[in-house]
Amino acid sequence: MEEMELIHKVENGELDMLGYVMLNPELKEPFSDYARGNGITCPTAADAVRFLKEYEERLYQELLP
Repeated sequence: MEEMELIHKVENGELDMLGYVMLNPELKEPFSDYARGNGITCPTAADAVRFLKEYEERLYQELLP
């Protein structure tokens, strides 16, 4: 599924953030690593949101000189 299609489904309430992360090929593995590293055995949408915030911050930090 394309990212824009996933975003559209989230906006329409058809998919929560956990579904978005798990169906996004670029995010699934990093999220799984994040969950495992934080002892999360049954991830929730809130875990996915926390992951996305940390992931975004990490990407931003990598762009800084």
